Amino acid sequence: MISYDSKILYHQLAAQDIFVKFGELHDIHQAAFLINSLLRDRSLSGLIGTEIMDTPKMSIPAIWHLYNQQVESFEANPKIARIAHEFDFPLTYILFSMEHRGVKIDIELLKEMGKRLGDQYNKLELEMYAMVGYEFNIGSPAQLSNVLFTKLQLPTKEIKKGKTGYSTGQKELNKLRGQHPIIELIEQTRELAKLKNTYVDALPLLADENGRVHTTFNQDVASTGRLSSTNPNLQNIPIRTALGRQIREAFITDGDKVLVSADYSQFELRLAAVLADDKEMINDFNGNVDIHTKTASVVYGIPMDDVTKTQRRNAKVINFGILYGMSPHGLSAATGMSFIEAKKFIDEYFELREPIRIYIDKTINKPKPKVMSRRISDVDAQLQTF
Repeated sequence: MISYDSKILYHQLAAQDIFVKFGELHDIHQAAFLINSLLRDRSLSGLIGTEIMDTPKMSIPAIWHLYNQQVESFEANPKIARIAHEFDFPLTYILFSMEHRGVKIDIELLKEMGKRLGDQYNKLELEMYAMVGYEFNIGSPAQLSNVLFTKLQLPTKEIKKGKTGYSTGQKELNKLRGQHPIIELIEQTRELAKLKNTYVDALPLLADENGRVHTTFNQDVASTGRLSSTNPNLQNIPIRTALGRQIREAFITDGDKVLVSADYSQFELRLAAVLADDKEMINDFNGNVDIHTKTASVVYGIPMDDVTKTQRRNAKVINFGILYGMSPHGLSAATGMSFIEAKKFIDEYFELREPIRIYIDKTINKPKPKVMSRRISDVDAQLQTF
């Protein structure tokens, strides 16, 4: 069967109580992603041209033409063809099934948590009002800027300034840490507000009559090929903080079923070690050495047993981030380091991981193959074979 976005078709059939699994399948939408993941517009009109889509008699043969183009691309790239036919095309029905069934949540637990977070937020508000001497709208950047830089007279050096005053964004708050206890309270209230508004209060509203939330799993959003989750995004439920982890407890199962969490252990780093032929890293992995702790140990010049959680986290950020071109600015924003500290960390990391640096440099300098983007430009010429 040839289809464009078969998962949507599965849902449309399910809405009519028709549940059928297509056999041999060619999904034009997913194939377009596999052939060129950088192509922004993978709608049918984007792939075959709006002038054809507006002419019903021409759209069907144009789709056939597009299918034949993709078959030719697969024949020229058998590895991609294998991924399509053995993994991505069959996966669409599995993802449909997951979306249709949904994920069960404990609505009562979330309601109770929402009340608790609201109480904590109000308490922090009162503490900040006491520090300042008057009430203000914490969610107003202008009012908060006035509180920090006019009332409390916090330093404005290196703080960005806009039309409404000095910025109170997280990057600027990072620069003010240790200057006044209100900074920590502001960060706490922001975390509480985000958790409450984005997850605790929102998820119950998205649940169906059976208490299940139905997300959409996308095969063609992340350029790396991993699945993404939208409407709502169930992949970004917080885990770094205790409050965030409590939200995850609201995802439950029926009866005696259990939820299983599984993840590759530092998959990208293992691939990088092999691709770069970093023998030391390969030996560390084979010896079950904690690669993040070791990286922190070497960069900070301390024994592995003395590495703190923060130091290990910084090493983890750079271990993964460096593969995707993380800059000193990026590392600084992700860890709270100063720009100078972040640059020094990256420089020392590359001394430790010289094979990785060499591999990255070679990859960047390697001539880039031309990406052939074939579109239907001459309707008569393209369709004359039908």
